[in-house]
Amino acid sequence: MNRHLFGIEEIMVIDDVGDSLNLLATLLKQNGYRVRPADSGELALASLKLRKPDLVLLDVRMPGMDGFEVCERIKADPDTADIPVIFITALNDTSDKVKGFQLGGADFITKPYQEEEVLSRVKSQLEMLALRRELEQSNRNLHNERELLKTTLLSIGDGVICTDGKGIITMINDVARNLTGWHKDSALGEEFLTVFHIVNERTRELAFDPVAKVIETGQVIGLANHTTLISKEGIERPIADSAAPILDIEGNAVGVVLVFRDVTNETMHLNEIEFLSFHDHLTGLYNRRYLEEEMARLDVPRRLPITLVMGDLNGLKMTNDAFGHAAGDELLKQTTKVLKHCFRQDDIICRYGGDEFVAVLPNADSKTAEAIIARVLTEITQMQSDKGILSISFGWDTKYEEAQSLTEVLKNAEDFMYKRKMLESPSVRNATINTIIKTLYEKNSREEAHSKRVSELSARIGYAISLSESEINKLRTTGLLHDIGKILVPDAVLEKPSKLTEEEWAEIKRHPETGYRILNGSAELIELAETVLQHHERWDGTGYPKGLSSEDIQIYARIIAIADAYDAMTSKRPYRDEMSPEAAIAELKRCADVQFDPKIVNSLDETVFRNV
Repeated sequence: MNRHLFGIEEIMVIDDVGDSLNLLATLLKQNGYRVRPADSGELALASLKLRKPDLVLLDVRMPGMDGFEVCERIKADPDTADIPVIFITALNDTSDKVKGFQLGGADFITKPYQEEEVLSRVKSQLEMLALRRELEQSNRNLHNERELLKTTLLSIGDGVICTDGKGIITMINDVARNLTGWHKDSALGEEFLTVFHIVNERTRELAFDPVAKVIETGQVIGLANHTTLISKEGIERPIADSAAPILDIEGNAVGVVLVFRDVTNETMHLNEIEFLSFHDHLTGLYNRRYLEEEMARLDVPRRLPITLVMGDLNGLKMTNDAFGHAAGDELLKQTTKVLKHCFRQDDIICRYGGDEFVAVLPNADSKTAEAIIARVLTEITQMQSDKGILSISFGWDTKYEEAQSLTEVLKNAEDFMYKRKMLESPSVRNATINTIIKTLYEKNSREEAHSKRVSELSARIGYAISLSESEINKLRTTGLLHDIGKILVPDAVLEKPSKLTEEEWAEIKRHPETGYRILNGSAELIELAETVLQHHERWDGTGYPKGLSSEDIQIYARIIAIADAYDAMTSKRPYRDEMSPEAAIAELKRCADVQFDPKIVNSLDETVFRNV
């Protein structure tokens, strides 16, 4: 029970003499204390079990159980052992006092006593009791705080190591054990740097000792960037940490708490971001931003001469249009592979734009660059693709004098590259178109025969309506190329024996636009591109892709539409039989003024279509 039930100290007075008991009780009550009297040792011990007083005044001489025995029993019981006992006695023998102190007595009051002496000794013992209780509570609080701190440090998700003022490890949690490789308590008592082996990730030099630094400065510090922890097993991990001093009451550093964590994932993410900020994600080459920074860094006299090489991948757009961007990406990757193999190890190769590359060659003159370019062109020739022609046009220029502008050198290299490209590109574009046509015919042999018949029939129609020879030649060529856009239509759609779905029909209807983009990339064939785009337009405006009508449709496209439809009707398909020439001509005439140009259709006789 609470001994301070009323907030006032309680004193138990034990005396077998009633007058003495009452006298002491009255004195203490008058001075603000609560008093619990007991006239025998047995009664006192029984009362103590019910509630502990703050102080006991105990007469030594009592019948039955004397004061010494009562005190001995009080001190023998753990529940009452901390109660201070003051003996009241007429005995002056030193041996009696020694015995009393040995039994645990706190003080003696000799009879006859003075009131002032009694009150003074009582007050003194109660003050000491209060101080002792306060100290005990402080110790309990301190113990609880230490246990809480210890539990926190041991269970925290980061690694924690504590040291004393000499850098000797006094505590290490499980996370730190796992990261350092010092398991169980093997790290305790070891010097900090023996357990915590850290180096600079890039230079491999030993990192500074954070514990020594904290003890020296008394300040909280963090590790430098790119710090790597090497465990006892040799495992390396990038880490981040902070170290803080443990200060004594005067503010002196008497130890250090180091908190650190494995930042492998964060480092990988940051490295990836850093890589992407300076590299092209497709080829892995440096990007334009990096090039601009490197040009400034390398533009120093000891790097002279510096040669800049610019290359442009010919026909990339046409390859993208014909075979899709995956094929174009593959050309870029193949080009990158060749460039990396042929240029020197110290040369900096960058993807400058969509189809452009720039290489910086420090300490290299034009002859060196020309030799490298020759190697590139040789390897490029040996790496031809079945989806697009692998070809690069190069230009270069060299800075020999410090006063020259490297930016101007790059501009000169670019101008030279474009001059060479004007000479080289036409043959590449034509070769690319031939590759596209070849690939289409290999995909579907029926397309080759169909294109040749459309070409021949278009020329016959041209003759029938009195077009010029040059116009008829244009019709022949366009007839061969009119379905070039089908290169992107899946084989399964082109060869499907049954009716097309809406999605498949949409695939087919995109081929005029694809063909337009392919031919539009060639200066020689650009005038045919519009005809290819329009050859599925209808006279009444219900065709595709633009919905053009009547004479807004090119005459060449109107002619090819007639030839294309006639050949389609007279050719056998998996899902229908072919029509006779007479029936096909009748269908053309029936659809005149709706699907076809009525003037052209009505001017044709059956001889135009004979033996196509």
